[in-house]
Amino acid sequence: MSRRRAVLKAVAVLVVFVAAIALALVTGLLGAPSAGIEDVGDWGTVTEERTEVITTLWVENPNPIGLSLGDSVAVDYRLQMNDVELAEGTTQGINVRPGNNTIEASTSIHNEQLSAWWVAFVENNETIDIRAEPTVRIDGLVSTAADLPSYETTGLSDSTPIVTSFSKVASGLEGQYTLSDLTSSQRDSLVGSGLLDANGVLPGSDGSTTVGYEIRRGWATWGDVAENTTTLRLHFQLHNPSETVPVPAEPENLGVDIAMNDVEMFSARGADTSLANPGDFTLRESIDRRVLMPGETTEAVYAVEMDNDRIDEWFRSHVRQDERTEVRTELQLVFSVGDFTVDVPEEKPAGYTCNLQTGIFVDGQETDTTCGEASSLGATG
Repeated sequence: MSRRRAVLKAVAVLVVFVAAIALALVTGLLGAPSAGIEDVGDWGTVTEERTEVITTLWVENPNPIGLSLGDSVAVDYRLQMNDVELAEGTTQGINVRPGNNTIEASTSIHNEQLSAWWVAFVENNETIDIRAEPTVRIDGLVSTAADLPSYETTGLSDSTPIVTSFSKVASGLEGQYTLSDLTSSQRDSLVGSGLLDANGVLPGSDGSTTVGYEIRRGWATWGDVAENTTTLRLHFQLHNPSETVPVPAEPENLGVDIAMNDVEMFSARGADTSLANPGDFTLRESIDRRVLMPGETTEAVYAVEMDNDRIDEWFRSHVRQDERTEVRTELQLVFSVGDFTVDVPEEKPAGYTCNLQTGIFVDGQETDTTCGEASSLGATG
């Protein structure tokens, strides 16, 4: 057979094949594949750079032939949390056999985007709004595209577990912390600072030298939340029970340690903290510090900052532990002038531990928290 005749024969066979396919389409012998969602997302591999999300879909191919033409099947996926797009991608090159197929598509959260989500999360009163949008496209003998139902859920809408845990440890400092029997070095420090006169009392007093603080209330709020930093504001209603002696309003040391799954979030000592409302207190020029006058009750606000780069490390730990986080907080104030020192609380920092869990992609897990319960409050060891 000549080469020309062989080519003509091959073309004829191809024409017959295409005609048969066309006839099958017209008569319904070949149908358009259908697709649906089996699992909108599961957590996959977690690394320092990315957090994998695996979406499982089903594709029903009613035709007796498979779809295996390179990029014939593609799955598009978008994941948003609090309107911040964390993941968007396409999985291609998926082969579809005749009949029912289960397909896993992989998309990744780029961890550097988690800081932007954290800002939105805090500004949204610690509520998590999640939206996942998968789409499957099939191109082959029969082409189809399916916008699958989006997955939407909201978590922590009735609670603020993180800032609540901070409030609980701050409230653990409530109480009275005073000294009545001052040592000679303590008295000398107060006299040298100008808080006491040379006789050990202020002019016009009744001779009492009770010195210290009463914390009537402690709580926490979020301050400014920016792209790179998050500010925590610790509030204390301070009362000076002394009739004669003013005391410093700003602690010499505010010890703050806040960790989530052992990832250090907020940590501050001494100069790392500041009095956010100095104008509410009297300036004592002799020590160049703001003071709480005798009998005065004033709210003091101390600001602590966190670097938002810590968010992605915590989030990875949250995913690795099946979306569970232990929040551990410790707090202690140290007020001092020279050898005069008042520890709040005495000896050991106040501590508070609680747990939160989310059900973003962990099947059957509800969002829940123990933060706010009093049973986890106590001094640290």
